[in-house]
Amino acid sequence: MTAIAVGALAMSAWPASAQDEEFAPFTHGANTVRGDSWLDPQTGPDTQTPTGISWPLSEVNEDPDYYGWGCHVTAQADSTPIGCVINPEGSTDVVVLGSSYAGQWMPAILEIADREDWAVTIHTKTWCDFQPGRAITNPSPYPECDRFNTKVLELLRQDVPDLILTSHYDPSAGPHLTRVYRDLIARGVEDVVGIWNSSGTFAEEGPGLTKAAWCVRDIQFDDYTGDYTTCHYGKGSETDQGNRAMQLVDAGLDDFHYIPLQDWMCPPDSTVAPRCPAVIGRVVPWRNGAHLTNEWTHSMTNPLHAALHQDGVTETGP
Repeated sequence: MTAIAVGALAMSAWPASAQDEEFAPFTHGANTVRGDSWLDPQTGPDTQTPTGISWPLSEVNEDPDYYGWGCHVTAQADSTPIGCVINPEGSTDVVVLGSSYAGQWMPAILEIADREDWAVTIHTKTWCDFQPGRAITNPSPYPECDRFNTKVLELLRQDVPDLILTSHYDPSAGPHLTRVYRDLIARGVEDVVGIWNSSGTFAEEGPGLTKAAWCVRDIQFDDYTGDYTTCHYGKGSETDQGNRAMQLVDAGLDDFHYIPLQDWMCPPDSTVAPRCPAVIGRVVPWRNGAHLTNEWTHSMTNPLHAALHQDGVTETGP
Protein backbone atom coordinates (compact mmCIF):
# COMPACT_ATOMS: atom_id res chain seq x y z
CA MET A 1 0.00 0.00 0.00
CA THR A 2 1.35 3.43 -0.88
CA ALA A 3 2.08 5.88 1.89
CA ILE A 4 -0.60 8.40 0.92
CA ALA A 5 -3.98 7.66 -0.65
CA VAL A 6 -5.53 9.95 -3.25
CA GLY A 7 -6.15 13.38 -1.75
CA ALA A 8 -4.90 12.27 1.67
CA LEU A 9 -3.38 14.24 4.48
CA ALA A 10 -0.11 12.64 5.61
CA MET A 11 1.25 12.88 9.12
CA SER A 12 4.84 11.70 9.36
CA ALA A 13 4.79 11.60 13.17
CA TRP A 14 2.18 10.79 15.79
CA PRO A 15 0.05 13.82 16.66
CA ALA A 16 1.04 15.16 20.06
CA SER A 17 -2.48 14.72 21.38
CA ALA A 18 -2.18 10.97 20.85
CA GLN A 19 0.49 10.82 23.52
CA ASP A 20 -0.41 13.62 25.94
CA GLU A 21 0.75 13.09 29.50
CA GLU A 22 -2.87 13.09 30.68
CA PHE A 23 -3.40 9.87 28.72
CA ALA A 24 -0.12 8.21 29.73
CA PRO A 25 -0.97 6.54 33.06
CA PHE A 26 -2.87 3.32 32.37
CA THR A 27 -4.44 3.35 35.80
CA HIS A 28 -8.11 4.26 35.35
CA GLY A 29 -11.14 2.97 33.47
CA ALA A 30 -10.84 -0.51 32.03
CA ASN A 31 -7.43 -0.90 33.62
CA THR A 32 -9.19 -1.40 36.97
CA VAL A 33 -11.18 -4.32 35.53
CA ARG A 34 -8.16 -6.46 34.61
CA GLY A 35 -8.30 -9.95 36.11
CA ASP A 36 -5.57 -12.55 35.63
CA SER A 37 -4.86 -11.20 32.15
CA TRP A 38 -6.03 -8.56 29.65
CA LEU A 39 -8.46 -11.16 28.31
CA ASP A 40 -10.13 -11.60 31.69
CA PRO A 41 -12.30 -8.69 32.92
CA GLN A 42 -13.00 -8.88 36.65
CA THR A 43 -14.08 -6.29 39.18
CA GLY A 44 -11.16 -5.06 41.28
CA PRO A 45 -10.89 -2.84 44.35
CA ASP A 46 -10.73 0.33 42.22
CA THR A 47 -13.41 -0.58 39.65
CA GLN A 48 -16.39 0.91 41.47
CA THR A 49 -15.39 3.92 43.51
CA PRO A 50 -17.99 6.07 45.30
CA THR A 51 -16.14 9.34 44.59
CA GLY A 52 -13.74 10.92 42.13
CA ILE A 53 -13.82 11.15 38.34
CA SER A 54 -10.50 11.55 36.56
CA TRP A 55 -11.87 13.42 33.54
CA PRO A 56 -13.57 16.84 33.61
CA LEU A 57 -17.28 16.41 32.96
CA SER A 58 -17.11 19.31 30.48
CA GLU A 59 -14.88 17.15 28.23
CA VAL A 60 -16.87 13.92 28.42
CA ASN A 61 -18.80 14.67 25.22
CA GLU A 62 -15.80 15.70 23.13
CA ASP A 63 -15.27 13.94 19.81
CA PRO A 64 -12.10 11.88 19.27
CA ASP A 65 -9.04 14.03 18.55
CA TYR A 66 -8.79 12.94 14.93
CA TYR A 67 -11.99 14.87 14.15
CA GLY A 68 -10.04 18.02 15.00
CA TRP A 69 -7.21 16.98 12.68
CA GLY A 70 -9.67 17.16 9.77
CA CYS A 71 -9.70 13.38 9.28
CA HIS A 72 -13.41 12.60 9.71
CA VAL A 73 -16.09 13.28 7.06
CA THR A 74 -19.29 14.74 8.51
CA ALA A 75 -22.77 13.72 7.39
CA GLN A 76 -23.42 16.84 5.32
CA ALA A 77 -19.91 17.13 3.90
CA ASP A 78 -18.68 16.09 0.48
CA SER A 79 -18.61 12.33 0.02
CA THR A 80 -14.92 12.16 -0.97
CA PRO A 81 -12.84 10.23 1.58
CA ILE A 82 -10.19 12.40 3.23
CA GLY A 83 -7.93 9.45 3.90
CA CYS A 84 -5.53 10.91 6.47
CA VAL A 85 -2.47 8.72 6.84
CA ILE A 86 -0.80 8.68 10.23
CA ASN A 87 2.77 7.37 10.39
CA PRO A 88 2.92 6.66 6.62
CA GLU A 89 6.30 4.94 6.93
CA GLY A 90 4.88 2.28 9.24
CA SER A 91 5.61 -1.36 8.47
CA THR A 92 1.96 -2.55 8.41
CA ASP A 93 -0.72 -0.79 6.38
CA VAL A 94 -3.95 -0.46 8.34
CA VAL A 95 -7.25 1.15 7.32
CA VAL A 96 -9.88 2.28 9.84
CA LEU A 97 -13.26 2.61 8.11
CA GLY A 98 -16.94 2.96 8.83
CA SER A 99 -19.03 5.26 10.98
CA SER A 100 -18.30 7.07 14.23
CA TYR A 101 -18.78 3.72 15.98
CA ALA A 102 -15.50 2.66 14.38
CA GLY A 103 -13.91 6.07 14.83
CA GLN A 104 -14.61 6.15 18.57
CA TRP A 105 -11.91 3.47 19.00
CA MET A 106 -9.18 5.71 17.58
CA PRO A 107 -7.61 6.55 20.98
CA ALA A 108 -6.91 2.84 21.51
CA ILE A 109 -6.08 2.15 17.86
CA LEU A 110 -3.46 4.90 17.73
CA GLU A 111 -1.82 3.63 20.90
CA ILE A 112 -1.65 0.10 19.48
CA ALA A 113 -0.46 1.48 16.14
CA ASP A 114 2.43 3.18 17.88
CA ARG A 115 3.42 -0.10 19.54
CA GLU A 116 3.04 -2.17 16.34
CA ASP A 117 4.46 0.40 13.88
CA TRP A 118 1.28 0.68 11.84
CA ALA A 119 0.64 3.18 9.07
CA VAL A 120 -3.01 4.13 9.73
CA THR A 121 -5.32 5.44 7.00
CA ILE A 122 -8.67 6.80 8.20
CA HIS A 123 -11.89 6.53 6.16
CA THR A 124 -14.77 7.36 8.52
CA LYS A 125 -17.98 9.31 7.99
CA THR A 126 -20.73 10.23 10.42
CA TRP A 127 -23.49 7.57 10.70
CA CYS A 128 -22.08 5.84 7.61
CA ASP A 129 -21.87 2.09 8.07
CA PHE A 130 -19.42 0.56 5.57
CA GLN A 131 -21.76 -1.32 3.25
CA PRO A 132 -20.59 -0.59 -0.31
CA GLY A 133 -23.11 -1.72 -2.90
CA ARG A 134 -26.00 -1.69 -0.41
CA ALA A 135 -27.97 1.52 0.03
CA ILE A 136 -28.04 2.89 3.56
CA THR A 137 -31.67 3.48 4.56
CA ASN A 138 -31.49 3.41 8.37
CA PRO A 139 -32.78 5.71 9.76
CA SER A 140 -33.37 7.30 6.31
CA PRO A 141 -31.88 7.24 2.80
CA TYR A 142 -28.30 8.52 2.92
CA PRO A 143 -26.91 8.91 -0.64
CA GLU A 144 -23.83 10.79 0.63
CA CYS A 145 -22.89 7.68 2.58
CA ASP A 146 -23.54 5.40 -0.39
CA ARG A 147 -21.20 7.47 -2.59
CA PHE A 148 -18.61 7.62 0.18
CA ASN A 149 -18.63 3.84 0.59
CA THR A 150 -18.28 3.30 -3.15
CA LYS A 151 -15.21 5.53 -3.25
CA VAL A 152 -13.67 3.90 -0.19
CA LEU A 153 -14.11 0.46 -1.75
CA GLU A 154 -12.41 1.71 -4.93
CA LEU A 155 -9.45 2.94 -2.86
CA LEU A 156 -9.20 -0.36 -1.01
CA ARG A 157 -9.16 -2.32 -4.26
CA GLN A 158 -6.58 0.00 -5.81
CA ASP A 159 -4.30 -0.02 -2.80
CA VAL A 160 -4.90 -3.14 -0.71
CA PRO A 161 -4.08 -2.75 3.01
CA ASP A 162 -2.76 -5.48 5.29
CA LEU A 163 -5.45 -4.96 7.93
CA ILE A 164 -8.90 -3.37 8.14
CA LEU A 165 -10.37 -2.22 11.47
CA THR A 166 -14.07 -1.36 11.61
CA SER A 167 -17.31 -1.63 13.55
CA HIS A 168 -20.87 -1.98 12.25
CA TYR A 169 -24.25 -0.87 13.60
CA ASP A 170 -26.69 -2.49 11.13
CA PRO A 171 -27.82 -5.90 12.44
CA SER A 172 -29.13 -6.95 9.01
CA ALA A 173 -25.87 -6.37 7.13
CA GLY A 174 -24.17 -9.70 7.87
CA PRO A 175 -24.73 -11.51 4.53
CA HIS A 176 -23.74 -8.45 2.49
CA LEU A 177 -20.66 -7.75 4.61
CA THR A 178 -19.57 -11.37 4.25
CA ARG A 179 -19.49 -10.92 0.47
CA VAL A 180 -17.69 -7.57 0.68
CA TYR A 181 -14.99 -8.78 3.05
CA ARG A 182 -14.57 -12.11 1.26
CA ASP A 183 -13.75 -10.16 -1.90
CA LEU A 184 -11.27 -7.86 -0.12
CA ILE A 185 -9.55 -10.80 1.58
CA ALA A 186 -9.25 -12.54 -1.79
CA ARG A 187 -7.57 -9.38 -3.12
CA GLY A 188 -4.91 -9.51 -0.40
CA VAL A 189 -6.27 -8.10 2.85
CA GLU A 190 -4.78 -10.36 5.54
CA ASP A 191 -7.26 -9.66 8.34
CA VAL A 192 -10.48 -7.72 8.94
CA VAL A 193 -11.38 -6.87 12.54
CA GLY A 194 -14.91 -5.96 13.64
CA ILE A 195 -14.72 -4.25 17.03
CA TRP A 196 -17.69 -4.60 19.36
CA ASN A 197 -20.33 -1.93 18.74
CA SER A 198 -21.23 -0.01 21.88
CA SER A 199 -24.70 0.92 20.59
CA GLY A 200 -25.91 -2.52 21.61
CA THR A 201 -24.74 -2.25 25.21
CA PHE A 202 -27.68 -0.84 27.09
CA ALA A 203 -31.05 -2.52 27.27
CA GLU A 204 -32.71 0.72 28.31
CA GLU A 205 -32.89 2.97 25.29
CA GLY A 206 -32.30 6.71 25.68
CA PRO A 207 -34.17 7.28 28.96
CA GLY A 208 -32.33 4.52 30.83
CA LEU A 209 -28.90 5.66 29.79
CA THR A 210 -29.87 9.28 30.27
CA LYS A 211 -31.02 8.46 33.79
CA ALA A 212 -27.59 6.97 34.59
CA ALA A 213 -25.81 9.97 33.06
CA TRP A 214 -27.92 12.42 35.04
CA CYS A 215 -27.21 10.41 38.18
CA VAL A 216 -23.50 11.14 37.68
CA ARG A 217 -24.14 14.80 36.90
CA ASP A 218 -26.38 15.26 39.92
CA ILE A 219 -23.60 14.04 42.18
CA GLN A 220 -21.11 16.43 40.61
CA PHE A 221 -23.45 19.39 40.77
CA ASP A 222 -24.30 18.57 44.37
CA ASP A 223 -20.75 19.14 45.59
CA TYR A 224 -19.86 15.46 45.12
CA THR A 225 -21.83 14.35 48.16
CA GLY A 226 -23.37 11.35 46.41
CA ASP A 227 -22.11 7.86 45.65
CA TYR A 228 -21.25 6.98 42.03
CA THR A 229 -21.85 3.29 42.68
CA THR A 230 -25.58 4.08 42.84
CA CYS A 231 -25.49 5.05 39.14
CA HIS A 232 -26.03 2.18 36.70
CA TYR A 233 -28.01 1.09 33.62
CA GLY A 234 -29.43 -2.08 32.05
CA LYS A 235 -27.22 -4.40 30.02
CA GLY A 236 -28.21 -5.24 26.46
CA SER A 237 -27.52 -8.40 24.49
CA GLU A 238 -24.20 -9.17 22.78
CA THR A 239 -26.23 -9.77 19.61
CA ASP A 240 -27.81 -6.31 19.60
CA GLN A 241 -27.22 -3.91 16.74
CA GLY A 242 -24.24 -4.48 14.43
CA ASN A 243 -22.70 -7.05 16.74
CA ARG A 244 -25.12 -9.58 15.30
CA ALA A 245 -23.90 -8.84 11.77
CA MET A 246 -20.22 -9.01 12.76
CA GLN A 247 -20.73 -12.34 14.53
CA LEU A 248 -22.30 -13.75 11.37
CA VAL A 249 -19.34 -12.58 9.26
CA ASP A 250 -16.93 -14.00 11.84
CA ALA A 251 -18.63 -17.39 11.57
CA GLY A 252 -18.34 -17.37 7.77
CA LEU A 253 -14.83 -15.98 7.18
CA ASP A 254 -11.66 -17.30 8.81
CA ASP A 255 -9.84 -13.98 8.39
CA PHE A 256 -12.61 -11.86 9.92
CA HIS A 257 -12.27 -11.38 13.68
CA TYR A 258 -15.14 -10.11 15.83
CA ILE A 259 -13.79 -8.66 19.09
CA PRO A 260 -16.41 -8.70 21.91
CA LEU A 261 -15.59 -6.20 24.66
CA GLN A 262 -18.88 -5.67 26.50
CA ASP A 263 -17.82 -7.36 29.75
CA TRP A 264 -15.21 -4.65 30.31
CA MET A 265 -18.07 -2.15 30.62
CA CYS A 266 -20.46 -4.51 32.38
CA PRO A 267 -18.29 -6.74 34.62
CA PRO A 268 -20.34 -9.84 35.44
CA ASP A 269 -19.12 -9.77 39.04
CA SER A 270 -19.76 -6.08 39.78
CA THR A 271 -21.95 -5.05 42.70
CA VAL A 272 -24.71 -3.94 40.30
CA ALA A 273 -24.58 -6.96 37.95
CA PRO A 274 -26.32 -7.83 35.75
CA ARG A 275 -26.62 -4.07 35.33
CA CYS A 276 -23.63 -1.92 34.31
CA PRO A 277 -21.82 0.72 36.41
CA ALA A 278 -22.11 4.28 35.06
CA VAL A 279 -18.60 5.03 36.37
CA ILE A 280 -15.76 2.51 36.11
CA GLY A 281 -12.33 3.13 37.58
CA ARG A 282 -13.14 6.85 37.96
CA VAL A 283 -14.00 7.09 34.24
CA VAL A 284 -17.41 7.85 32.69
CA PRO A 285 -17.58 5.42 29.72
CA TRP A 286 -20.43 7.12 27.85
CA ARG A 287 -20.59 10.33 25.87
CA ASN A 288 -23.40 11.44 23.51
CA GLY A 289 -25.88 8.86 22.34
CA ALA A 290 -24.36 5.40 22.45
CA HIS A 291 -20.76 6.48 21.89
CA LEU A 292 -17.85 5.99 24.25
CA THR A 293 -15.71 8.69 25.84
CA ASN A 294 -12.15 9.21 24.68
CA GLU A 295 -10.75 8.37 28.09
CA TRP A 296 -12.67 5.12 28.23
CA THR A 297 -11.60 3.91 24.78
CA HIS A 298 -8.03 4.88 25.56
CA SER A 299 -8.22 2.82 28.75
CA MET A 300 -9.39 -0.10 26.56
CA THR A 301 -6.07 -0.15 24.66
CA ASN A 302 -4.68 -3.20 26.45
CA PRO A 303 -7.86 -5.33 26.30
CA LEU A 304 -8.19 -4.60 22.58
CA HIS A 305 -4.50 -5.21 21.93
CA ALA A 306 -4.63 -8.51 23.84
CA ALA A 307 -7.66 -9.67 21.84
CA LEU A 308 -5.95 -8.79 18.55
CA HIS A 309 -2.84 -10.70 19.59
CA GLN A 310 -4.87 -13.71 20.70
CA ASP A 311 -6.45 -13.85 17.23
CA GLY A 312 -3.07 -13.58 15.53
CA VAL A 313 -3.72 -10.11 14.14
CA THR A 314 -0.75 -8.43 15.88
CA GLU A 315 2.76 -9.73 16.44
CA THR A 316 2.84 -8.66 20.08
CA GLY A 317 0.42 -8.09 22.92
CA PRO A 318 0.22 -5.51 25.71
